[in-house]
Amino acid sequence: MGHKYDWASIPSYIPKVMKAFPLTIEILLLSLLFSLIIGALVAVGALSKNKVARAVTKGWISFMRGIPTLVLIFLLYLGLPQLMNALGVNMSGISKTTYIVACLALSTSANMAEMMRAAYLSVNKGQREAAYSVGMKPFKDCFSAGVRRSYSDAWKQHHNAL
Repeated sequence: MGHKYDWASIPSYIPKVMKAFPLTIEILLLSLLFSLIIGALVAVGALSKNKVARAVTKGWISFMRGIPTLVLIFLLYLGLPQLMNALGVNMSGISKTTYIVACLALSTSANMAEMMRAAYLSVNKGQREAAYSVGMKPFKDCFSAGVRRSYSDAWKQHHNAL
């Protein structure tokens, strides 16, 4: 406990941190993009009238929100290649960056899905009915009136996820 931190050593680490900064931004942006795509698909399933689709997506959301990211990294980085090797598929050419992007995207996809689902449900029923009254189909409504209104709600929640 008697060790004192040497604050003067911090500037010497800045070049090392800045060297890794582009890769960090690449990982952030790719995992964000893929988690948004996966999250949108899961949110559509969670809003579906199909009971099987709703059950599968609710299971996905519960599992992904409940599993720690570190455990997911171990499963994908250490377990998946061994499983695939047992099945005769060689995964030795996949980079570590690909694994970490996949882990982060899968880990945050459930939160993204819940944010998108909640944002869509925050749109007033009257606004959806108004869209239907002018001839919009439910899918078109989702991407016109629904997205415009729910985008502001989801954007606020999305900042917390970053």
